[in-house]
This record gives sequence, structure tokens and C-alpha cells, in this order.
Amino acid sequence: MHRGVTGKPWTDEEISAVVESYFEMLTMDSEGRSFVKAAIYRDLAVKIGSRNTKSVERKMSNISAVLVSLGFPYLRGLAPSSNYQRSLQVFVQAELKRSRIVE
Repeated sequence: MHRGVTGKPWTDEEISAVVESYFEMLTMDSEGRSFVKAAIYRDLAVKIGSRNTKSVERKMSNISAVLVSLGFPYLRGLAPSSNYQRSLQVFVQAELKRSRIVE
């Protein structure tokens, strides 16, 4: 599997992992389950291996921006941050459809 490198565009594998984690947090939040975002960022940074915790957090904020641009609410505490990769929107839209939020 090709791994991304800090300072380089995110790979599809990296984007997929972050989007999946974001939607898991959205689900936990909607179900009233508690979670610690910082711990999730750390775990994800270790899993990805080529991104640090701050980079993961910024990508999560980019996901918030994509959701806002598509007319969906975003996860509290992850203010939208624009200037995201075009491919991020594709992954978010696919996850919205997969999770049946959008048909």
C-alpha cells in the first residue's frame, strides 16, 4: 500500500481512514456516546503513519467544511476549514451514501 508523506497530498488510503473515523465520531455523537477526539486523532496518526496528530485534526476540519458545503451539519468542536483536496469531497459524498444519509 502506498503511504503519503507529510507535506505531500493525502493518499486515497489516508483520506478514507480519516473520513471513516469522522463518521464514526458523528455516529457516536448522535447516539450520545462519549469519546475523546484527541485520542482518536492520535490513534489515527499512528495507523496512517505518515501524518501527525495536528495534520489529522486539520483534515477533520476540512471534512466539516465539505459537509457544510453539501448542506449537512458537522461535528461539534471541528470548525470547518476550507482549502481541501477535491478528492476529499468525493470520499465524504461516498460515505454519506454508504451510511444512507444521502440516497
